[in-house]
Amino acid sequence: MKKTFILLALLLFLVSTAFAMGTAPQVDVKIKTGDKVLDRALMDIDALIAKPAGVEEIMGILSRNFSVTKKEINSLRKRGYTLTEIYYLSLLAKQSKKNINSVAALRAKGVGWGVMAKKLGVRPADLNKTRVRLHKKTLSPKAKSAKPAKAGKGKKKEKEKKKD
Repeated sequence: MKKTFILLALLLFLVSTAFAMGTAPQVDVKIKTGDKVLDRALMDIDALIAKPAGVEEIMGILSRNFSVTKKEINSLRKRGYTLTEIYYLSLLAKQSKKNINSVAALRAKGVGWGVMAKKLGVRPADLNKTRVRLHKKTLSPKAKSAKPAKAGKGKKKEKEKKKD
């Protein structure tokens, strides 16, 4: 009786795990920026893209926030970039005041994401601040209640310490 119960429990666990793996969106962000908040935001973008309307939403964000045309997006996608990578390239381009294609050219030469940011003179924390600022600027009044991951670490705690 005990063995039957254990086998049933194990079988139920295996079936539920297999089902969950087949239905959950697979998030595979290969970009490691060195900033945990920015890395999490990129993972969120990757998860959004897995949803039906997510691709159009991200393409709209790229167009509105970074002035990246659909033609440029499609060209970069044909070269093998994911929308999440294009988003990150756009952030790097905006922060470094370079064209997205010149930033992508660095990546095409095999330069890693972190090295590329350093070569462009961009810190990951600054990229996250830019991302948050752009996100706030383009939100509709209804969507403003859904806040993005915040830039900076413990600013409230720092202010409280200064008061003491």
